[in-house]
Amino acid sequence: MKVTIHDIARLAGVSKSTVSAVLNDNPLIKDETKARVREAMKKLDYRPNELARALARKQTKTIGLIIKEIDNPYFARITSGVYDYANKEGYTVLLGSSELKPLQEQETLNVLLSKKVDGLIISSLKDNGGFSHLLELKRRNVPFVLLDTIDMLPTNGVDVDNVQVGFMAVDFLLQKGHRRIGYLAGPDHSLHSVQRLQGYKMAHNRHGTPVQDAYVVPAGSYIEDGFRAGKTLTEMPATTRPTAVYCFNDQVALGAISSLRKAGIKIPEDMAVVGTDDTPLATAAFPPLTTIHIPIYEIGRRAAALLIKQIQQKENPLNEKIVLEASLVERDSA
Repeated sequence: MKVTIHDIARLAGVSKSTVSAVLNDNPLIKDETKARVREAMKKLDYRPNELARALARKQTKTIGLIIKEIDNPYFARITSGVYDYANKEGYTVLLGSSELKPLQEQETLNVLLSKKVDGLIISSLKDNGGFSHLLELKRRNVPFVLLDTIDMLPTNGVDVDNVQVGFMAVDFLLQKGHRRIGYLAGPDHSLHSVQRLQGYKMAHNRHGTPVQDAYVVPAGSYIEDGFRAGKTLTEMPATTRPTAVYCFNDQVALGAISSLRKAGIKIPEDMAVVGTDDTPLATAAFPPLTTIHIPIYEIGRRAAALLIKQIQQKENPLNEKIVLEASLVERDSA
């Protein structure tokens, strides 16, 4: 037979309301009474319905995290930052991934909302129905934080300035004397890739050098994407192909280096390579990879802090954006 708070109250010699207050850790209940109630719970092997208690106080102490790629080292670090801060604050994190599919992002969002999460951290795809799903979250006053910068959408976000990231990488190469510089772009749905391309063009404009459309090569997020895109560069005539290439992330850069070396192109003598993120892959590369350091773990940690602040204050600020600093780390590939 199921044990109820009525049974607990009778054994402890208190009222049902007192048992309820102890379950909710009411500070007004005396320590002696709390101890008596908890001893009764232990004797009767009582396990409270955590979901019911959470719904009663209108919080489940859970947050949802939606990333783009479950096996991407970038999102692994993001997730680590979110989990560490959330756990410190007593929150559980439910993880979902869109895997670069707009419909899957929407479905994952709906599943997490059905789990009654208190709020969401989202790395959203750039053309997901014009962000209508995010506007719907705002309409319903669901607290959420984006891991992207969407200028036209007034909402909370944590990121770096990805236009500046692209500019920093290409400006570095231009200052090194390169004038033919390629860009191996990220996935079609990546806001970061679009913004870094803007920075790539901005650096060229600042130095008065023309942007060659042929040097902007679609790649993706993974090593195999970089290898394939690098092959496109190797097939260009030696007299006109880029002497340097900036890559969407470190994985793409490593794939490109492998492809270039296979074609007999020396790094950095024949072509300099710059990545983005500064993941552990960068120092393990041969040669070690020049890259833009992104404070990935801190982005996740700050996003969790911003979301939990909203939840606890029962507010949803319209436009609180945290922009963290990126920096260039020069190694041997450039």
